Amino acid sequence: MVIFKEGLQVIDALKQELPDVMILDIELPDVIGLEILELIYQESLPVTTIVLTSHNSYSNANKAVELGAFDFLEKPCSKQRFRVTVKNAIEHGKLLEKVETYSNEFDLH
Repeated sequence: MVIFKEGLQVIDALKQELPDVMILDIELPDVIGLEILELIYQESLPVTTIVLTSHNSYSNANKAVELGAFDFLEKPCSKQRFRVTVKNAIEHGKLLEKVETYSNEFDLH
């Protein structure tokens, strides 16, 4: 697990290595988290992203989902909800990898 406190650090890290799951806050000191999510979307990066924020709004949640967020959680969220969401995100990523493998195997692209 790697924790970044600033959005530019996240962007730089994404250029080096993609995480299986990313938990992204909307309010970062230097960048709006949705801008990072938009970058991931535009670049078609295979990163399962959970958006976590204390600034819950319908428009933010809607925008996050449009940009491919796996889930949108409002802080504070319960430990159980957080654990289940991360576990589901990991499983989702594994399923996407299997689909990609089978697609490549059977040349379904």
